Amino acid sequence: MTARLSFLLFLSIGCARGTFLGENRTRLSSNKGIILSGGGEALTSVEVFDPSTGLSCSLPNLPEERFAHTMDNLLICGGEESGTTCLSFSSGEWMTSLTLLEERYDHTSWQTDQGLVLMGGSEAPLAVRSWMQQGNRGDHPLL
Repeated sequence: MTARLSFLLFLSIGCARGTFLGENRTRLSSNKGIILSGGGEALTSVEVFDPSTGLSCSLPNLPEERFAHTMDNLLICGGEESGTTCLSFSSGEWMTSLTLLEERYDHTSWQTDQGLVLMGGSEAPLAVRSWMQQGNRGDHPLL
């Protein structure tokens, strides 16, 4: 069985070993780590891993199953099973922050100074969609 790892991201976040974010326990040695979300057999789980120590901790679960999504900072977009939403992590919980016009999975994304860009994917292979910091949306076909 091939496990899918849906997302890796280096992230500056305070995290206590084996606990949820914010609990007062032994802190991981660095403030940078790799965040893993969804995928494989753990479709709703989110963890932060510190490769310098080998320690990890859990963040609150995603509200729905998700794989084949992207993540930029603490913004998760698309993915099979929930491909029309983006989630933001704020105040200790994952909340829907954007609703996409079409399902998006197996795509790529990146943050710019102007906002988030989503490109391609299984349901929209020739589309580029962007969201500005203020929430304005722009469509940019690749043709």
